[in-house]
Amino acid sequence: MASLHIQIPRGLSLSYVDDFALSAASTSYRTNIRIVQRAFGRIRARASAREVGFSVPKTELIHWRTPLQRDPPASPAPPPICLDGQVFPPLSCVRWLGYWLTPNLASSAHFSKRLGLAQGAFATVKRLSPPGSGLSPHLAHRLAISLLLPTLLYGADLMVPSRGMLTKMDVYWHQVQRWASNCFRSTPIPILAAESCIPPLSAIVPHKRRMAALRLVCAAPTVNPAAGRLCPTFPSLLKYRAPDSHRGLCTHLHPNVMPLSWKTNCPHSKVRSHLPVDELANLARPILGALSFAPLARADLLPEAPSLPPHDTMTNAYRALKGRTRLLLLEEWRRLAPPPPYYTFPFSLTPHPFMGLGKFMAGRIHQMRA
Repeated sequence: MASLHIQIPRGLSLSYVDDFALSAASTSYRTNIRIVQRAFGRIRARASAREVGFSVPKTELIHWRTPLQRDPPASPAPPPICLDGQVFPPLSCVRWLGYWLTPNLASSAHFSKRLGLAQGAFATVKRLSPPGSGLSPHLAHRLAISLLLPTLLYGADLMVPSRGMLTKMDVYWHQVQRWASNCFRSTPIPILAAESCIPPLSAIVPHKRRMAALRLVCAAPTVNPAAGRLCPTFPSLLKYRAPDSHRGLCTHLHPNVMPLSWKTNCPHSKVRSHLPVDELANLARPILGALSFAPLARADLLPEAPSLPPHDTMTNAYRALKGRTRLLLLEEWRRLAPPPPYYTFPFSLTPHPFMGLGKFMAGRIHQMRA
């Protein structure tokens, strides 16, 4: 499939195995459609030469826009696209690789789906450990972190839940914390998170984005397609960048679409938006600290390893950066959800030793500590 990727002027061609996505950027819907139609013709010609065909009836169309952009006055509705004599109208929500995407890239539709899936998984899992019996809190903690959390926050690396959606997700997450610790309903929520060793979502979501940023900037640009689209000035050990890594998607568009440098702080104004790869690179700036270059996490994956620092040195540096990210998580946890003054136990990301006891006994210890 790699040979089917083409360069699109002012656009991108992405794929995961056989799921292709063509995106074009301009000031006109119809110009975007013409660019996508031409790109489809080129990809189809390359596929035909290799005796591969696309399932055109499965095509989906969506017109992206920023939250502040509106349709032109002369256009009552975004136009459809015609491929192989078939007309595909624009959709209000499409699913690609588990992401539910809307025209204005709002995250509510995506996380509503994730919340429903997580609630269904929790309804099944909690039967293994009813109140006072069943799995020990240690195993419940493992299920919450390894099963329920990835189901709930899938896509949080690139999409941030809105404040209203995060409130709904918090209600579900508090139920998970109480189930894992077997504490009473009257237990204060900050203590509930500390006793279950499960941080609140308000601290986990920024942590997931920082970890995604660390994986991105420490990946080899010749191996990771996302790292190959970093800003050319980012201090990577490898200077290779993908041919479509230009910032043309952010130029000559609506003023609230702006390029973002990794060196500067990300503005908090709601009228600006940036490319996701630039936002992640900007998040890695406080993690890297005084390092001159971002270490490569897996330099052994390079087909032809250039002159690089020793592999052990870069591996140890990457592990140190991951440890720094965990410390940032603990600091943010203490700042966002401070416990009452009478609760003096330290916060921990690993289960307490007594959580390996039976659920009834461990729950009573949790309640006495609370």
